[in-house]
Amino acid sequence: MSTNERTRFAPTPSGFLHLGNAFNFLLIHKLAKKKNADILLRIDDLDTARSRDEYLEDIFETLEWLGLNYHEGPQGVDDFKKNHSQSLKKEHYRQALSKLEGIFTCTCSRSDIKKLSPEGIYPGTCREDQLRFIEGETSLRYTYDVENPLRDFVIWRKDDLPSYQLVSSIEDLEKDITFVVRGFDLKDSTIAQKHLLSRLAPDKKNISFLHHPLLSDENGGKLSKSEGALSIREMKKSDPSPTPIYERFEKWYESIKDSIQ
Repeated sequence: MSTNERTRFAPTPSGFLHLGNAFNFLLIHKLAKKKNADILLRIDDLDTARSRDEYLEDIFETLEWLGLNYHEGPQGVDDFKKNHSQSLKKEHYRQALSKLEGIFTCTCSRSDIKKLSPEGIYPGTCREDQLRFIEGETSLRYTYDVENPLRDFVIWRKDDLPSYQLVSSIEDLEKDITFVVRGFDLKDSTIAQKHLLSRLAPDKKNISFLHHPLLSDENGGKLSKSEGALSIREMKKSDPSPTPIYERFEKWYESIKDSIQ
């Protein structure tokens, strides 16, 4: 019987998926099975500069190779582009801004912020300036009163697209997601999203966020597509079976299961 629990895979098509992505998928699948939860596939494709068809194809191929099914979502690249791409819902996301107080226009670039704050934390430079939004020149930031490095996060980008924080929150609400499984590196993001969720749908039941330790490379660093982590695509060339990945995942899971929170 269904418990009405729902979670999601949410990869980005900005590079070929690596072992860390696979472990996250396998963990989501394991926890969803325990909860008898449905799994939704959501592809976060708002990074238009880096999104490519071959990366989209890699997502579907990796899930199929690992034998991970999902209950809802796109069934391939063409279906995704036609019916599920987040770029199709830009104006829908924009409408949600009217539900939020504390939005202001900002002209600061990342390099500007770095000059003002070595830690890269936005110092509130434009918060009181009441600037006009100009596509290509300004972004919209959202401020809220918590001790969090993301307290003034970008909610609408300079390229006139919604931010990840806004889109992820809206999608989780509209798809009735009940729990999210993500890495410890996204804990600050979780705080920001919980705040957004409470403002966008104050009467809706809270979404649970479970955080897990990250899979490290040989030097103890974070596995990352941008850092050139070994991709699943390359692993399949040397071993066409996913069995070694499953075996390694189970060892990793046993070592981290008590620290998931």
